Amino acid sequence: MLILSIAIQHDSGAALINDGKIIAAVNEERLNRKKLYWGIPERSIEEVFKIAGVKPSDVEFVTFSNLMSGNKIDNFTAAERDFNTKVLQSLSSIGIASVLTGTEPGIKLIRAIFTTIKHKNFKRTIQYLGSIGVKAPVKFIEHHESHAASAYYTSGWNECLVVTSDAAGDGYCSKVFVAKDGKMELIQQIPFYHSIGYYYSYITHICGFREGHHEGKITGLAAYGNPKETFLIFQKEVSYNPGKFSTENRGRYLWPEINYLKKRLKGYSKKDIAAGIQYHLETNMVSYIKDAIKKTGQKRIALAGGVFANVKLNQRIREIEGVEGVFIHPHMGDGGLAVGAGLYLWAKESLSQGKYKHLERLKDVYFGPSYSKEEIEQVLKKEGLNYYQPDCIETEIANLLAQGKVIARFAGRMEYGPRALMNRSILYQATDVTVNDWLNKKLKRTEFMPFAPVILEENAPYFLKDYDERSSHTAQFMTITYDVTERCKKEAPAIVHVDGTARPQIITKETSNPSARKILEEYKKLTGLSILINTSFNMHEEPIVCSPEDAVRAFKLGELDILAIEDFMVGE
Repeated sequence: MLILSIAIQHDSGAALINDGKIIAAVNEERLNRKKLYWGIPERSIEEVFKIAGVKPSDVEFVTFSNLMSGNKIDNFTAAERDFNTKVLQSLSSIGIASVLTGTEPGIKLIRAIFTTIKHKNFKRTIQYLGSIGVKAPVKFIEHHESHAASAYYTSGWNECLVVTSDAAGDGYCSKVFVAKDGKMELIQQIPFYHSIGYYYSYITHICGFREGHHEGKITGLAAYGNPKETFLIFQKEVSYNPGKFSTENRGRYLWPEINYLKKRLKGYSKKDIAAGIQYHLETNMVSYIKDAIKKTGQKRIALAGGVFANVKLNQRIREIEGVEGVFIHPHMGDGGLAVGAGLYLWAKESLSQGKYKHLERLKDVYFGPSYSKEEIEQVLKKEGLNYYQPDCIETEIANLLAQGKVIARFAGRMEYGPRALMNRSILYQATDVTVNDWLNKKLKRTEFMPFAPVILEENAPYFLKDYDERSSHTAQFMTITYDVTERCKKEAPAIVHVDGTARPQIITKETSNPSARKILEEYKKLTGLSILINTSFNMHEEPIVCSPEDAVRAFKLGELDILAIEDFMVGE
């Protein structure tokens, strides 16, 4: 069963699912170089066919990962101009919006209207698919069901709790499911008016960062602040209500609430504001998930949705007493919806035909394009770069890293998701405590943001406290933080954040990326250390590089020492 799955909201993209296996997945931003692109992913659709080596006529089903497309609103300024959102903001000031968009009857009414009138983006995409030869029937999969499916069917668990949380999608901000034997039973859903994720974005905006893009900077900044007073301000506006098994927004919506918060937060530092909203998110979401565990008895938890891009929150969930496992889908935000919708439809159809089979857990996320030696060498020659081909590229990389060189690594198929996982990465030794300042400046990034480490699994306990099977799978995808050991602080200080945590990528012995593992093994032979800095190969405000041309451009702009592109070395 070959399924073409499409997401056409922000961070749009396409995926091909064949009998439950993800054979290709790409987001449009990597191809058109527009960060978190909102729109029809024509290039991504073309690319997944190219990667998979299948024809459009081979597709048996097409899925869209939403019931409602909505308008292009990727920031609060655009929301202020949108007619429907302007009306909703006005209604929130007089208390009516909480009834319309904060209750089940209100959401049902909105969905009835907007799912009946299909958005022009759906129509245009279907027309485009017809033009390239896709004639398969089209299915629309609900937003949060797509998120939930992305987590459940890649977790490797037959039975677990599934929780989704984001700002909003198809009228809701969160859903809770009990998943077993391929089926997901809905036990709770929260209307989007009560979104705790919105408040995190409000604070991202108030602190001067770009909402929807830079929430991770608030997570990093929070470590420098004191949450004591600002937390109480947020808690009065929105908090978890155990009696309702739901978050409850007592404030307003978008600009009326943003303007109110600006007044209430006047005089507080950005770091204390960030600390308050981070503590607020952790406190309320942990209470919510604790109650979900109590209600269901499930002790393994699969998570997806933009809220779970917050790696500190994910650590707090792992630390809940009694939790036996946590898995966060590696592309937890809306960029992962296409994969989720495709997996959801595959499971539904397979169950109906009596052919459902339990899926193995996700081994890797190398679902994007790769490039041949000839294609890469052609680009290097065109750019006039001096290059050579060493006997062993991994040994050469390790030698240069041990000498203190900054190396941009480009190899194999591009990663799916927001994290660079050694195929489109910048590598550096983790011993230089000054790197956070000078390398971030080279890459035009915010200097308070910490760098993440890549670590050999057998040595992970040396550097990470409480590293065990509860989260060892999800840690392969850089989706969770750990408190670090004293040894880590001494031997790898460059990857330790001010709060004593690190967000690792773990490389196992069974890895599907043997080149990455060999680099670490060779580096350990030279230095005694099996840990390196791994940060994404891109300039600030740009997507992670995709093509050889992208790699060369970022290498030059970042003034990096070495480009190790497949088996070629540039820069020495």
